Amino acid sequence: AWLWERGGPGMLFVAIPLHFGYQLLSAAAVPIGAGMFLLFDEDSSFSPTRPAVTGTRFFALAFGETGARLIAFVTTAYLARRLGASAFGQIGFATAVLMHFGPGLLMGTGEVGSREVARNQQNAPVIAATGITLRVIAALVAMTAILTFASVLGLDPERRTITSLYALCVIPIAFDTSWVYKGLGRTGRIGMAILLVEVVCLVLVLIFVKAPADVTRVPLTQLTGSLTAAAFLTIPLMRGHWPRPTLNSLRRMARQSAMITVSRVLRVVVVSLDVILLGFMVSSQELGWYSAAYRIVFFVMALLYAAHSAFLPEIAQSADNPRALSAILSRAIGMALAVTIPFVVGGVLIARPMMNLIFGAEYQAGAGALQLLLFSLVLLAVHAATRSVFLAMHRLGLETAIIAVGVATNIALNLYLIPRYGIEGAAVATVAGEAVILAGAFITLARLGVRPSVRYSIPAVIAAALLAGVLLLIPGPRPVVASIAAGGIAYVIALAAGTILLRPRVTA
Repeated sequence: AWLWERGGPGMLFVAIPLHFGYQLLSAAAVPIGAGMFLLFDEDSSFSPTRPAVTGTRFFALAFGETGARLIAFVTTAYLARRLGASAFGQIGFATAVLMHFGPGLLMGTGEVGSREVARNQQNAPVIAATGITLRVIAALVAMTAILTFASVLGLDPERRTITSLYALCVIPIAFDTSWVYKGLGRTGRIGMAILLVEVVCLVLVLIFVKAPADVTRVPLTQLTGSLTAAAFLTIPLMRGHWPRPTLNSLRRMARQSAMITVSRVLRVVVVSLDVILLGFMVSSQELGWYSAAYRIVFFVMALLYAAHSAFLPEIAQSADNPRALSAILSRAIGMALAVTIPFVVGGVLIARPMMNLIFGAEYQAGAGALQLLLFSLVLLAVHAATRSVFLAMHRLGLETAIIAVGVATNIALNLYLIPRYGIEGAAVATVAGEAVILAGAFITLARLGVRPSVRYSIPAVIAAALLAGVLLLIPGPRPVVASIAAGGIAYVIALAAGTILLRPRVTA
């Protein structure tokens, strides 16, 4: 009113956008500046201590992962609303099949390769060429398995077409060299590549997907984005020269990665088997509800990947020292919980309105499954931190046996619970499988002399309790965004205060 009185409508319509534009730029300046510092400044470690270097690696990767997952959220919400629950369930089924046969077969060479690169960084291009060659071979096997699965199991024509198209997405996974950068400790470029995938996918989805009839275009957008990111990583790494891997090096890496490949395939079963079984036991609409809930879970799982990757070089260099591994694992668990617990606690308390906000009212029926799946994230957060320890200590056989027991539990409960309780039963099976795996991992590590402390996890637990208190005690209905903001502010303040108070004191 004052602007109108002083300068008329012209001043009003010019001044208000300028004012709010200034506020938005001011609010964005700090996170963007911090992200650029972590991603692009080679000397961005803010102190010479190892924890700070590890923290920098984590935040560089987490910055990219968080940005990518936010963009993926926009893409997912758009697809869920444009396609409807039934067609969106088809996408969820095909994605689960891809995960079941694709990444599991390829991850073993990547994780072993990361360890080798961390120990011998000068030889990174040769190790990369060896790993890519093995991953291409595994990709051909995975594509054949997916196409066979889609052809022989009597899927309806649309679901068979979508699943077959998703088989092509195994190709960029084979040429993805993020595992090399992880071993080098250069997580910033990985973060940028992850962002690139989601930006390309979002742009293509907005252009080409307008209605349920366009559902077959979705896997092609994913393929294009993944190929772009793979080229972004691999081309500068190899620098126009492709070292020829020797037959001995291929055999050695294949032998070393065999057990971890088995364990990763088993791990994928825990994550994706429920979606595949639901595809045969419930309607496409219910599968769409469950797939939407899992998209929220995958967002947090991506941050766990960042926390897990940040500590790999440090763990690989301390493989022969159980006491040092215990200290590093304590910090890794603390960081994993710090980035997981707020999503779990907040998501459980506002699951229904959050599903409505992101995907639409049609998907609110998946809120119960979302709450259960979020509980499994806490278990996965702690277990994920132990993976690098098993890898560094060459105890992958033990981890594989542990995961096999968890998978057996998951399969048995899925077959029993899904026919009786639907998508909620599938979620319970996932939680139970993760609990069995976590218990087995901790018992085994304790016998190997690795006993992590809870010290670094206390601030996250206290902060999560405060977050829950804020969400439960604020009276009256409130928008979801306001709940997220209030809980997030309370969590960050409490976490920062707890971390400072529990920091070891340095004495002269």
